[in-house]
Amino acid sequence: MKPVVTRLLTARGKSPPDVFPRLKTSGFHGSCAPAIASLRCASCRGKSPPDVFPRLKTSGFHGSCAPAIASLRSSRLFIHSLLTCLGVCLSTAFVPALVPALGDEPAAAAPAAAAVSPAAEAAVSPAAEAAGQPRGALVIIGGSERFRDRELWETIVDLAGGEGARIAIFPTAGGKPPGKAYDQLVKAFDRAGGKAFVVPVNWSEASRDARDAVLDPDLVAQVREATGVYFVGGSQGRVVDALLDDRGRDTPMLEAIRAIYEHGGVVAGTSAGAAIMSHVMYRDAPAPLQILRDGVQFGRELDHGLGFLPPSWFVEQHCLVRGRFARALVAMHTEKIPHGIGVDENTALVVRRGRHATVIGYKGVLIMDASKAVSDADTEGFNLANVTLSYLDRGDAIDLETLAVTPAPEKADETALDPNAADFRPYYDQRMFYTDILGNATVADLMGRLIDNSESEAIGLAFSGLDAQNRPSDGFEFRFHRGPESRGWYTESFGGEDYTVLNIHLDIHPIRISGPLYEQRRGRAADRALPDDADAGADAERAEAVADGRDGEPVPARDGGP
Repeated sequence: MKPVVTRLLTARGKSPPDVFPRLKTSGFHGSCAPAIASLRCASCRGKSPPDVFPRLKTSGFHGSCAPAIASLRSSRLFIHSLLTCLGVCLSTAFVPALVPALGDEPAAAAPAAAAVSPAAEAAVSPAAEAAGQPRGALVIIGGSERFRDRELWETIVDLAGGEGARIAIFPTAGGKPPGKAYDQLVKAFDRAGGKAFVVPVNWSEASRDARDAVLDPDLVAQVREATGVYFVGGSQGRVVDALLDDRGRDTPMLEAIRAIYEHGGVVAGTSAGAAIMSHVMYRDAPAPLQILRDGVQFGRELDHGLGFLPPSWFVEQHCLVRGRFARALVAMHTEKIPHGIGVDENTALVVRRGRHATVIGYKGVLIMDASKAVSDADTEGFNLANVTLSYLDRGDAIDLETLAVTPAPEKADETALDPNAADFRPYYDQRMFYTDILGNATVADLMGRLIDNSESEAIGLAFSGLDAQNRPSDGFEFRFHRGPESRGWYTESFGGEDYTVLNIHLDIHPIRISGPLYEQRRGRAADRALPDDADAGADAERAEAVADGRDGEPVPARDGGP
């Protein structure tokens, strides 16, 4: 105990992270250590890990510490002696009483504890505090979230402070007035332990306009008392029109929402509620293929978002199901935004303190890095080369500042894939050609097969089949290829075949589809030249492969089965 007390007594004027820069977090799982290290006051650090009791109330912790405590996913006990020292010595009354009685001469340093993870040290960095790094969390949901999947709702409630946390639901993006339409949403939060309420800021509210509601001091006060905010899906333009004034400035209601985030609470949003998280967002956009053809302009398809994420990040929702990664790249290129987040449906990216992000939910998140992408001005039509894509699955984590990825523990314990290693044994041995790269989850399927393949390149096309059915049509070629830094992981622990894929390169080039794309066979069978039986069998097999989005030899089951 003596070294701990000595360090306390010689730390006059220092903040808790300065007193314990190497606070031992190795007693916690990797996903929990950063939360422990981010506790902002020493007295809260001394409390026993609350997730030993999953629904432990956080009221015993100071306000700015409760969200970090609630965010713990699992825990083990600290070393007993360290708990004793911290719990007894670090009261807010004890330290000020003792420090003035001692000189400023530092005592011998205490023995070094186990190293805190880089993420944990960044979370408690005084420099980051000075730079205005938010203390709270964002939960960016790709849309179509399921009420029965408790993980999402419990995560939001936990980040808001745990049992009894007040969650302010904003129905602003939706077309339905507050009332029974959102009862299911309120119940989902209540089942997770929260206390949700609907804030009547809605364009369908007959009694009051949304622009008036955001100025109501009573409504603003109710929101300020919450520790969590949730934006429903619908039209993101309705949200910014309500929460920003005519000059693009924050209304009192938006100021209250930002205060929740900046002081340790959580701001969550689904679909349209996810789009508003970035500084630039799509407001009213057509389908991805049309955007590839026609481009975008700020003030037309693009608009200001609310900017909870750093301006270097663009957010896209329904990303994999609707092939929206393509339109995200158009927006990023147009507005010179280097990085993009594409969240799929019933999936969320949880971002803590503006930096440390983890995937939860059903599917995954596409990370788009266009920081080194180039475009050829002499080529007619949208084109982009050297985009880097990474696909993160549930449980994977990424540092939004360094882009360093940590795979889920289930993957780290199973199959690592390094296509450049001498002992690489790929599961797939086939060329890949996808006729609709904008199809449902096609890009994620391609990336998983490419990282685990003897072939290092895959091609996908984007074009209108209706247009090409009768005449020539414009389209785009998406060329995916591995590089020296491409890596992956694979697991079946979640009940399926789940990949994490890093650093797949993408080049996009405009093409011309020669139409008509196909024609019906006519005439008698005897008048047509037919292949022999062997060739017919091969052609049928190849046709089946192309229809399945791949081109090449059939692949045996991974476990050797049929």
